Amino acid sequence: MRDEGKNQNTLRRLRQLAYYIPADRFCRLDEIMILSPRIAAEYWELNPVTLRRDLDLLTGEELLTANKSRYRANHELLYGIARNKCPH
Repeated sequence: MRDEGKNQNTLRRLRQLAYYIPADRFCRLDEIMILSPRIAAEYWELNPVTLRRDLDLLTGEELLTANKSRYRANHELLYGIARNKCPH
């Protein structure tokens, strides 16, 4: 993911969001907000537009798949990226 102009908190929030969204089903925005206490806490204090912008960014990077304002993770890609970054 391109990180130009993003601080460490933003990058951490985006990573957490990508990993908490399930890959086996599509979730609505209201479901995503309550997937975990961590996600709920992160987005509770932010503008509601921030969640949609983050989801759109992750979808553009192909880390999420979108279908009619519902999202699911592309875990095959996510885990492939993580595996490639870990030393063997």
